[in-house]
Amino acid sequence: MRRELTELLAQRAESARLLGEAVYADDEEGTKAARQQLAELDGFVSAKEDEMERTAADATERIQRAQLAVQPTQVEAAGACSRARSRSRARSRSRFPSRSRRHEPSEPPGPAYVPEPPPAPSPPPGPE
Repeated sequence: MRRELTELLAQRAESARLLGEAVYADDEEGTKAARQQLAELDGFVSAKEDEMERTAADATERIQRAQLAVQPTQVEAAGACSRARSRSRARSRSRFPSRSRRHEPSEPPGPAYVPEPPPAPSPPPGPE
């Protein structure tokens, strides 16, 4: 697209030069034709610039959507979390029957059991 715009701008510059020559030579017909060609090229340049802006805007939008999809999780303030938790608890209470009995807290687990390694095998008996 940039190359096409550059070509249009080069044609416009040539058309402006021809308009200047026609005006300088008092050529009314040449002046009129050069002005028409210049106006036509101005329309093409404007349309090409609009197309480039739309393409850039579309690309920016696609990039933003892609970045949003891979955006890391955001941490919310403590107040927002507690409100969300309250809503979640209210929903879970309505879906599940309430428990009338509270459980006592259990003892924390002890150290993990790690078995001792087996004894090393003894050497095979040999001639003595």
